[in-house]
Amino acid sequence: ANQSASTVSAYRIDQTSGLLTGGGTIAAATPPGIAADPSGKFVFVPTGSGNTIAMYTINQITGSLTANGTIGAASNPQVVATDPLGKFAYATTFGSNTVSLYLINQTTGALTANGTVASGAGPTGIAVEPTGSVAEST
Repeated sequence: ANQSASTVSAYRIDQTSGLLTGGGTIAAATPPGIAADPSGKFVFVPTGSGNTIAMYTINQITGSLTANGTIGAASNPQVVATDPLGKFAYATTFGSNTVSLYLINQTTGALTANGTVASGAGPTGIAVEPTGSVAEST
């Protein structure tokens, strides 16, 4: 995510060297971060001041992204994380001091709101540990 440029860049990864090859750039409203689901089919981009999370489908050949809609988020979403099974997504919302919870449609990548929980003041990060049983936000 390129927050100052209001874009998201996509890359293909060389599986031998780790080198990145450009797969294109698309417009996104002031994105502070980006998260991919574990299947590698979808990415989720918080729009910061846009108070939404943009959903994209990843082209498995080129790595390019196709817009798949947006969903409302509480004030100023910063970071999205997904659980290891790709069933849930979590977004920190800096302006609301909450973590927003979402269900991930594993066929389309669409998010469905599933509530919020209180967090510390001004959360800017979240991680889900590998078993999916613990999430931590900062």
